[in-house]
Amino acid sequence: MEAKNLRIWLVLMIASVIMTGLGCASNRVNLLKDGTVELERIPSKGYYISYVNIYQNRDALVVYGHVKRRSRVGDGSGHVDIAIMSPNGKVLEQISTLYKPRIILTRKMHTRKSTFEVRLPTIPPAGSLVRVAYHRDSKPVNRTFPCGENRAASEVDL
Repeated sequence: MEAKNLRIWLVLMIASVIMTGLGCASNRVNLLKDGTVELERIPSKGYYISYVNIYQNRDALVVYGHVKRRSRVGDGSGHVDIAIMSPNGKVLEQISTLYKPRIILTRKMHTRKSTFEVRLPTIPPAGSLVRVAYHRDSKPVNRTFPCGENRAASEVDL
């Protein structure tokens, strides 16, 4: 009888862990897939933003992505600029963030990636634009910082 109770307890524990995991996942809304925001990548020489995901996790906006380089030469001294634009073109939020690892290695013709992630308190309204840009200049002290010359925001025609 004890073995049967142990199996029932184990099944209930596994079900509870699965349900908890599903409950947490439901708080994450992919804003690109549901059409709430659009994405624009600002082109640059040498490095590029190869992948971006934008989602809402509870009351935070999360912008996550990959940085790659086009050539074999590069020292990793840049950062990623991010700007959130309202549907009428107003800058709602702008921030810059470092990517990791700082030096993007290459192996023969395959470029490895570095990743970046930033959490913002601004949840953009429907029809907003999220702009991301690689920025060569970088002497930051923190992982996220205000870049005086945010390329993602400065490319905007206001």
